Amino acid sequence: MLLPYLSILSIVVGLLSGSISIWMFIESRQHPAFKRRGIVFTAITVIMVLVAIIFANIPLLAGNDSQFAKGTATTTPIGNITPTTKIAPTATFTSIPTLTPLLTPTLVPSPTPFTYTADWSHGSNGWATNDIWSVYGSALHSSGQGEIPFPFQLEPGSSGTTDYTVEWKCTANNSGYGITMRAGNDGSTYGYHITFNNQDINQDVWIYIFVGPGYISGDYKKLFTVGSGLHDYIISVKANHITIKVDGSTLMQVQDNTFTTGGSSSFISSGQENITYLKVTQQ
Repeated sequence: MLLPYLSILSIVVGLLSGSISIWMFIESRQHPAFKRRGIVFTAITVIMVLVAIIFANIPLLAGNDSQFAKGTATTTPIGNITPTTKIAPTATFTSIPTLTPLLTPTLVPSPTPFTYTADWSHGSNGWATNDIWSVYGSALHSSGQGEIPFPFQLEPGSSGTTDYTVEWKCTANNSGYGITMRAGNDGSTYGYHITFNNQDINQDVWIYIFVGPGYISGDYKKLFTVGSGLHDYIISVKANHITIKVDGSTLMQVQDNTFTTGGSSSFISSGQENITYLKVTQQ
């Protein structure tokens, strides 16, 4: 704590010595003896200035030494260094505006074309056989009077009517046989009963189209004898048109509005009949 004061005292002494030495140099012009004394006081002045400088810097040097002496260097082991976590920049997402879908016009679906081909090579294959109707030898057989429904039902098309064609091949032994078309899917409507080789009381053979039960002579008829052997039959119902073909020849074309939407069909027989082929196509 005395060092600052000693430094100040040295400066004061140096100033006094310098002043005296300057005075002696001035007086030495008249009195040469003062010259030697002036040199002595000049030296004293220089020494005092140096001492003052030294005293002034001792506290700084002492402070630095004390910091190095008293301070303890802290070393952190490499293994204890905690890595600084780097914060990843947050990505900024700009929301994409939701696109409003364009309205798709509602289309009225047309009926998918339907085709069915009977396969009796491995049994009845969905057909409801009974005491009259049976399946063997890859064919459907009738042994008497009865009816067997087709194993599917059709729905009306976009036109509002159930339009379809049935083709089958069969042999019959002098008995009436035929098909029912456009009968109600719930059994509520009779449908068109179309028969071949039916005989009236005069033994005349007819093709009949019945639109209801109890009409012995049929609502539409044509004299025609199919004959024995295998024959090909094609019957189409489209809108209010009924077309009957046998062996490729058109035998009857009738317009009738009684049944337009039914989709059930069945084979009918009054005796022995063998059906070897069946194909149904919905237009």
